[in-house]
Amino acid sequence: MNSLSDPVTTTATDRKDSTTIKSPQTGFRNTRLYRILKAIPLILLALLCNYTMGTILQSTYPFLNEASSSLELELDDNVTVHLRSSFYGIPWLDKLIKGIGIIAPLYYFIHYVSGPLETTPPSPSTISDSPIDIHEAKALFPAVLIGYYIPTVVQKLPMVSLSVRQIFCGYWQLYPIWLSIVHHGLSLWYSAAARTTDIKRLQSGRSSSDNDMVHVRRAYLITGSISAAVYFYVRFLSGIPTCDVFIRGMFHSPAAVAAAVTSVTDGMVPAMKYDAFFTFVSGLLWISLTFGDLKAEGVLRFGTVRVVSVMLLVVYFFGPGAATAFCWGWREEILHVAKRRLMV
Repeated sequence: MNSLSDPVTTTATDRKDSTTIKSPQTGFRNTRLYRILKAIPLILLALLCNYTMGTILQSTYPFLNEASSSLELELDDNVTVHLRSSFYGIPWLDKLIKGIGIIAPLYYFIHYVSGPLETTPPSPSTISDSPIDIHEAKALFPAVLIGYYIPTVVQKLPMVSLSVRQIFCGYWQLYPIWLSIVHHGLSLWYSAAARTTDIKRLQSGRSSSDNDMVHVRRAYLITGSISAAVYFYVRFLSGIPTCDVFIRGMFHSPAAVAAAVTSVTDGMVPAMKYDAFFTFVSGLLWISLTFGDLKAEGVLRFGTVRVVSVMLLVVYFFGPGAATAFCWGWREEILHVAKRRLMV
């Protein structure tokens, strides 16, 4: 019996027939226009996030401007925090406040639309090289660690001074950019030892796909486990209901929520909820779209309904961050198994 990671098994004749005879419907599915139409919900998510979060932030701006002028922010527990007038020294960058909930859907849209039109693994004659560069695979987890996890953890440590935590918080705000820079730099550094890597690969007798998957697997398992651990703490040990953390108040009218804003925290708390919600939803939708492509190309033996069901279960039991990592890893494992079967 096949597992959920097993692709549909086809004979060489079947593969040949499927590549030489294509129906008009199949041809349309392999067009850029079809991908754009499928990815329109991602654009809608970005617009919806801009409306909900943006409406609330409009009512928060006066309090933020007041805090910026006095360089002090009074929190709800009567604690006053000293602020910095500028962090990056670039006015338009220092004034950015809308979060990744708007940017992430747009990024996923561009990534999906500009991706390869055919997702079926290549033929045995071209399977020797993995589509994932081994140096990029190696750099994946260290880049996430340096660009995201370290600044995230440091800004939460109570033993670190407030000024240092503010510096790390400012650095963290642009983590997608820093993460990309670190990943590219590490990839170049790893590629400098490419000859040694190739020799070791030949000595091990493992395919490039096997070697690459070791690093890809390490990345999604570790990051997913860290996200799950944080989710478990919030859900079982924090004493705060999970519903309050993630979704309470999100289904109220944004205008009504904005009208009730009387402080910075009144506005930022619901705004950050929308920010996180649309970030994770767009990520899971992007993964669902890629699974749909695999199904259309005959790589999957089950439909996207089962994929979405599994995603929702993982979100409930392990949290949205872990679901994003694990489900992306699930897709990579399916492609890896499909490639290995073509080599047999």
